[in-house]
Amino acid sequence: MADRAMETQRRCSGEGDELSPAAAAAGVDGAAADAEKQMNVEKICVLVMPFLPLHLLVPLSQKTWQEAAAFQTRLVIDCDTTADDDYWQWTKGLVFWQRLPLDFVIRIAARLTHLREITLRHPRFCLMWCIDAFLTFIETTAALPTPTEQLGSHGAPQQSASQRGGALQTIAFDSVGLTVAELRKLKRSNPDLPPPVTPAPTLPSLKSVTGALREHRVLADRGWRMPALERVELNGWAADELGRFISSSSSLKEVERRCWTWGEWATAFERMPVAPCGQPGPLGHLQTMRGIGYVHEPFMESVQEYRIGIKRLRTRLVIDCDTTADDDYWQWTKGLVFWQRLPLDFVMRIAARLTHLREITLRHPRFCLMWCIDAFLTFIETTAALPTPAEPLSSHGAPQQSASQRGGALQTIAFESVGLTVAELRKLKRSNPDLPPPVTPAPTLPSLKGVTGALREHRVLADRGWRMPALERVEQPRPPIAPSFAPPADPPCPQDRYRSRPTAPCPSRQKLAHARTRAAAFQTRLVIDCDTTADDDYWQWTKGLVFWQRLPLDFVMRIAARLTHLREITLRHPRFCLMWCIDAFLTFIETTAALPTPAEPLSSHGAPQQSASQRGGALQTIAFESVGLTVAELRKLKRSNPDLPPPVTPAPTLPSLKGVTGALREHRVLADRGWRMPALERVEQPRVARQHRVLADRSWHMPALEYVDQEGWDVETLGRFISSSSSLKEVERRCWTWGEWATAFERMPVAPVGQPGPLGHLQTMRGIGYVHEPFMESVQEYRIGIKRLQGVLTSRGCRKALTRLDVEIPPFENHHSLSALLDVDGFVSTCCARPDVPVPTTVEKYASFELSLFYADDFPARPSRFIKTAIQEAAKQARYVTYTISQQDLTHPVDSPSQTTIDIVNSLSFDKAHIVTVENARGFVPLPGTPSRASAIIEHLQQFPTAEDPCSLWVRSSVGGTPGRLLAQKMPREVGTVPFDQDESREDRRLMLEALGEGREVRTVRVGHWKGDPISLAHRGPFEGWGSPGSPAIRDIHIDFSVSDELEPLAAAELVRDSLATLLNAGVRGLRRVVVLLPMQHDLDGAIRQLLPDKVEIGDFTIITDPRRTRWTVVEAHRIG
Repeated sequence: MADRAMETQRRCSGEGDELSPAAAAAGVDGAAADAEKQMNVEKICVLVMPFLPLHLLVPLSQKTWQEAAAFQTRLVIDCDTTADDDYWQWTKGLVFWQRLPLDFVIRIAARLTHLREITLRHPRFCLMWCIDAFLTFIETTAALPTPTEQLGSHGAPQQSASQRGGALQTIAFDSVGLTVAELRKLKRSNPDLPPPVTPAPTLPSLKSVTGALREHRVLADRGWRMPALERVELNGWAADELGRFISSSSSLKEVERRCWTWGEWATAFERMPVAPCGQPGPLGHLQTMRGIGYVHEPFMESVQEYRIGIKRLRTRLVIDCDTTADDDYWQWTKGLVFWQRLPLDFVMRIAARLTHLREITLRHPRFCLMWCIDAFLTFIETTAALPTPAEPLSSHGAPQQSASQRGGALQTIAFESVGLTVAELRKLKRSNPDLPPPVTPAPTLPSLKGVTGALREHRVLADRGWRMPALERVEQPRPPIAPSFAPPADPPCPQDRYRSRPTAPCPSRQKLAHARTRAAAFQTRLVIDCDTTADDDYWQWTKGLVFWQRLPLDFVMRIAARLTHLREITLRHPRFCLMWCIDAFLTFIETTAALPTPAEPLSSHGAPQQSASQRGGALQTIAFESVGLTVAELRKLKRSNPDLPPPVTPAPTLPSLKGVTGALREHRVLADRGWRMPALERVEQPRVARQHRVLADRSWHMPALEYVDQEGWDVETLGRFISSSSSLKEVERRCWTWGEWATAFERMPVAPVGQPGPLGHLQTMRGIGYVHEPFMESVQEYRIGIKRLQGVLTSRGCRKALTRLDVEIPPFENHHSLSALLDVDGFVSTCCARPDVPVPTTVEKYASFELSLFYADDFPARPSRFIKTAIQEAAKQARYVTYTISQQDLTHPVDSPSQTTIDIVNSLSFDKAHIVTVENARGFVPLPGTPSRASAIIEHLQQFPTAEDPCSLWVRSSVGGTPGRLLAQKMPREVGTVPFDQDESREDRRLMLEALGEGREVRTVRVGHWKGDPISLAHRGPFEGWGSPGSPAIRDIHIDFSVSDELEPLAAAELVRDSLATLLNAGVRGLRRVVVLLPMQHDLDGAIRQLLPDKVEIGDFTIITDPRRTRWTVVEAHRIG
């Protein structure tokens, strides 16, 4: 094979070329045969050359290289060691490249005239391997001529020396994992770099550099010029290094470098030159920045479309004031900024190329109708001078042009209006430009068929003298209307016929006054709103924060004087600035109070007819709402705590006002305004803050006030505010006691004998509360407040009137609670419309519920609906259920309750019960031998529901065995803790566990040390009596012992060991752990560790004695597995 290769090399080099004897004998011409033979050899060499190793390629002739170089387009400098042992591949391996001198690299590179891609496959942890050869290849090919792309006869591109820089398009880096043995062969791991080429080379075809890592940033120091560079993918380079590397590129499309900040990207791109005015700039083609954003191509590509002929398919043009296009590189030529800067000479140049323009539209701002009208007219009149194209389409789909007549192809002229925000309106610059002089002679538009959307200001079209023989349609829309809160003064009519106006021609003052009177009937709601989103909307800005902050009070009064049918006013204030614009709010209310009260019947046109029979306006509802603002929006607040307007004298009357809702504590200034509100029906108070009490200071008269909703007002403030109402129906204020409500209503006059009184219409009271600890309103004070409020309401006409009453009652836990409940029941029967009125009740969370109260002497024999509902609600909220045993249980019957009591008990559901307890009453100590009595109340209870936190059963009375066993039968399937104290016998414990039954599971049974003394170790009862057949499954058993001084430590330890073994072998179902606690005594602790060493096994349990305990000696037994 080697001989064949040498022969091929010799033939390809042109050595030994002579005629064969057969050819000479045949008389073939020597020169012709020689030429044919040389051509055949060269073709064979061109085909074989890509498969030859480099050391055989170098000796080839220059002509052969020139022919074959077109196929040598890719070079890989590879550290792969698998190629070292292959003759045909060894020039691609690690050993070859490490031995290759740079002068030989230069010789090879000088012949790779069509090299398009070069890759350095370096070891993973040796990134500079053979970097000198890599750079030499690149910079040597940069001195070669750049080949053109035309193909020769044999398919290879023909070379042209029109410019130099080589054909290199891609530079790539790739990492290869080597073994330890292969890494030991590395020799060229960090070579000296070749000196930079002077002058710096240019790589005109280079488009991509990928895979470059931090060590490869030496490329940035070579000074290469890469005007066609499109894609850069690297990692680890600094921003200034990337900037130097890409600074010469003017074609960059994609760049990737992970985890750079915006500022670092800016530093990198600042190395590139700034684009001259009107030029695309070096980043004009940038399309992708990985992880940062996407930037589109510039407008200049659209101009290039005109130059290459696509302009013939442009049939529509829109001059648009849309600002959203200004920030989009693909769309910015359609935006406001572009058209405002476009000079008229450039407009004419563009228009001269729009030979097939059929439609032109001017999208102007809504109240600036002459915006860019000069460019619009220039487009139309310039296209009118173009030839009119014929309509048939050519083979490629574009209309064919005919110069038979002139006038262009324009068929439609349209106007459209666009709503801009206040910020966008500030950008307007070409709002009323000078018009271009009329064209002489007047242009003809032979194809124009329609003109639509033209408004009054666009009548300049009529002065241009256009001839439009084919005009078919002219459409004029209704001009835009100014906002409803336009200045009330009538402005003079415009004198300039071309001036942009937002309204139609000015009507007379009489017509305007009549229109306002007709429109006022439909203005029934007003919102003073702090919403900032309305500030940038022209049609909505009168609803926003900025408008209301700037509105002077005299203008407020002028507006309010026209709102004759205003029925609802709302102040939407910032959440933490409740007095915002309160001065304008009060002015609106008190100004409308001086207006005539309109009658309700509607006229023929649907508006309410006005009657001046009385004054006070039509206002029915005053509302407050809070709005959350951002920090930036809060910085704009200016009218946050204004001076209040002086109260009106005499105090105004609001005869139609029925409801005040959402008023907070700070809004209590309303109570000081002196308003009279005879029809006020409802007062409601939300749970927020405090500032709207200024309303109480206005002394308004509100005879029709029906509804008040407020929060944070004190009782005096609310009393002053509602004192003038004789129609109050609903009032709400959370968490006021009975006494505080009585103080508020005492401000209202007492009803004369035989008269209904100011509270005769009161139907709803919400928020009568019970003050819990730490404020400690005693149950006795609770009862006094009930009696007091009952007297205040009845003296002011509220007898059998209430239809809803929301109250909070004390927990159902003792005899005082029962007495308070009976007092509330008396209030309901006196002040509510009927005894069965629903009275929603709430009870303190985590309270107690006492079962023995059903045996109390004052428990009603026939409880009312309210009593039943209150007891049921108390049971639902109860955290602790208690049965207290007292002397009464021993002297009174507890086995025969009334049927009514049984029905109530059957309906109780203890949804939140956590601990069920049987205990003695305070001070009650039963005598020894006192029998335990069964309670029929407990027998009629429902089963306690299963909860996430299992319910525990505590029996803490020596006579509580029978009630405890009855309660055990009512426990859920999973029980938390069941404790037994030192006084309970083994038999009592067995009976209690059997009462729980084998169908239940107890988490923990505790014996001894239950708020008392631990059990003496000499008493072996705690270790006996376990594992009876009817007992539940028990997971843990805890036993607390005391050890007397008379008991020797070793004897005590033996007793613990033997007793514990007895318990562990008793067969307790489900037992997982036993814990025995003894007092820490040094000798006892050592004896126990001697007899029960750590990790010793007793049956199925492992004994653990933790030496880290310092207070107790703890012996734990854990089930194995």
